[in-house]
Amino acid sequence: MKIKKSSGKRWSLLARTAISAVAAAMLCLALTASPAQASVLPWKGSGPGTVTVTNDPFGLGTNPKLTYSLSGDSVHSTQTWSLTTTTIHGGTAVLDYDYEGFHAYYAVTAFLRAVVIHNGVKTTTSLVSAGPVNCCTPPSSGFSYKGHTQLTLRPGDTYGFEFGGSNYDSNAVLRGSLAVDAGLLPV
Repeated sequence: MKIKKSSGKRWSLLARTAISAVAAAMLCLALTASPAQASVLPWKGSGPGTVTVTNDPFGLGTNPKLTYSLSGDSVHSTQTWSLTTTTIHGGTAVLDYDYEGFHAYYAVTAFLRAVVIHNGVKTTTSLVSAGPVNCCTPPSSGFSYKGHTQLTLRPGDTYGFEFGGSNYDSNAVLRGSLAVDAGLLPV
């Protein structure tokens, strides 16, 4: 009986120590997070076909990724996906992007635009506008576009990216992903 009590006390002490360590780590993370990390809501994605959005595991809104897949005749007209979030604080959004995909081979297009929506007014900046091209010049046969952009934001602005493309190939498919590394410099 005493052994169980002793084990229980050891377990209780171990549990309290572990909980304290986790709480301390979370406090350190909160104190060292930049204003952007502390002020960005989770990223949301939308678009046709299958769309998957992953946010960073700590919920800081700094490393979202959207993956899309669409097949069928609808790819013969321009299709658009979006990956956006809303800021609580104003400042300059610093966004590194990595957009890659496969939009087939014939009459292929791909585009990427930075987007800011302020008081219901959308402003876009073209970052990639490729095609139409045929095999095998990018974006035909696969593409990868990496870059960096900065957006001036006010509290409550929605911002992020619109991207997509089309083809007129018998291989009627659009597949791709956009990964973002995001930060916000305070005003």
